[in-house]
Amino acid sequence: MSQALFLFHIQFPATLNFDEFHYVPAAKDLITLDSNRNEEHPPLAKILIGIGIKMDGDRPFGWRLMSAFFGSLTLIGIFTLAYFAMGSLRIAWVTALLTLFNQLLFVQARIAMLDTFMTAFLIWAVVFLYRASIHKGRAKDLFICGVLLGLATSCKWFGAMGVLGCVLVGSAIFKFKFKNLLFKMVLPAIAVYFVCQLPLLFVATPDYGFFDLFKLPYKMWQAQRSVQGPHPYHSVWYQWALLIRPMWYAFDKEGPHQEWVRGVILLGNPLIMYLGLVSGIFLFLKKNVPSPRLRPQVKGLIWLYLVFFFTWVVIPRNVSFYYYYYPASCFLGIFIAIFLDWIRRESPHLKYVDWAVVTVACAIFFYFYPILMALKIPADQYVRYMWFRSWI
Repeated sequence: MSQALFLFHIQFPATLNFDEFHYVPAAKDLITLDSNRNEEHPPLAKILIGIGIKMDGDRPFGWRLMSAFFGSLTLIGIFTLAYFAMGSLRIAWVTALLTLFNQLLFVQARIAMLDTFMTAFLIWAVVFLYRASIHKGRAKDLFICGVLLGLATSCKWFGAMGVLGCVLVGSAIFKFKFKNLLFKMVLPAIAVYFVCQLPLLFVATPDYGFFDLFKLPYKMWQAQRSVQGPHPYHSVWYQWALLIRPMWYAFDKEGPHQEWVRGVILLGNPLIMYLGLVSGIFLFLKKNVPSPRLRPQVKGLIWLYLVFFFTWVVIPRNVSFYYYYYPASCFLGIFIAIFLDWIRRESPHLKYVDWAVVTVACAIFFYFYPILMALKIPADQYVRYMWFRSWI
């Protein structure tokens, strides 16, 4: 179902959309082994975008095909994570639906950006970390977690924060031996990262030698530091969780008098963004919720959210954007689902409160639907979706 939702109307915008200007040309060059023109990021996500272009051609559907697929993988991963963490199919379904209707996953699944692929691998890495917690630190689960973390980092360097988060949760909360985490998870992640750089040896430009691959991290670091501001959609970390400064990926005018617009805005569902934040704070403060048996599982989720979010407080960036919040936002749905499940159990007369919230979230999602997927609307109508001036 999610795949059909992500793919419908994905050919719009009909031109390159936001950072697709960087990544689609880079993907086409990489898949043909012509060049590595986007040296500031690792190659894996661009190779995956290139595979979609090979499958369906150099057109919008081909550019975004693999993003839609990995968006669906992310949603399945979130469902699986909620089930492994809480052992409840109801919580897992509520989590998945809230994540879908939160709008961030929907928009990211319809654009050829690196974060879509990185986040899919990160979520599945956390799934296998939680599976390892069920099986008392089973080596196979930690190894798969490490492989997935390596793949995430091979899409974008922020994936390394997943390594940090999984080590913290694994050692401090699940009580895995640090030696096991190092050899069974961290070292496989590092190995996979360097294996994913090997295709660069075969590109024509630059003519990399094997030892050049070990110099690339420094070049990437220098390229990241050289990004200059200002940018019209620059935002800072505290604005993301409070939904103060979303961003337009596209805003294209059409018609002889430019009387129509097609826009794509990265905007979280207000209900889920705010209720998710409140739910997370509640779960952080209430030490006995949901139960002593499940408390470590909930603490792990909170820690991962905090790592994915608050690392942006210390990561040096001259320009930052709302989409940096995307990996952390994937945990908001499960916070809400756990919180509502607690309310449902404490107040039997509210036994359908979770489905009521899902229904309202769905309604809000379809309210914003036209400006999430570039439907053609009258040029003067888009402002009715701008609830706050800072959204424009």
